[in-house]
Amino acid sequence: MELLNGMVRSNQTKVLNNPIIFFDDNCNLCNRFVRLLIKLDKKRILRYSYFHSQVANQIPELKEYLIPPYQTVVLFAEQKIYIKSDAIIKVINYFNYPWKIFSVLKYIPRKYRDRFYELIANNRYKIFGRIDNCPVYQGDYSKLFLH
Repeated sequence: MELLNGMVRSNQTKVLNNPIIFFDDNCNLCNRFVRLLIKLDKKRILRYSYFHSQVANQIPELKEYLIPPYQTVVLFAEQKIYIKSDAIIKVINYFNYPWKIFSVLKYIPRKYRDRFYELIANNRYKIFGRIDNCPVYQGDYSKLFLH
């Protein structure tokens, strides 16, 4: 496994068909973000999972991100791991106009993008609150979640 420009290349993990977003299910902001992604993802490309899921534990490259407190959303796509602002920008690229416009954020140096990301991540419980039980996604949405 090698770290390259904010992503981790995977030689060990078998190919997964859909990109997976791993998130903190106790975080109100994270849950709102996932609900927004579900709404925007008309083609149903993305899948979602919690850091404490069996799926997360089966991907060796995620190991360092599975220790609470969770400080980043993680995107596992194309056998790579994207974290912090790189994960957000990569997710944006799955959507069409007007959301794709935000991909210009990649031209801001990562250290500045990630500093802003960390400011939000470190204060998300204070600002947006914390929940003890993750909302249960039902109906068609339940197929998008990997456990």
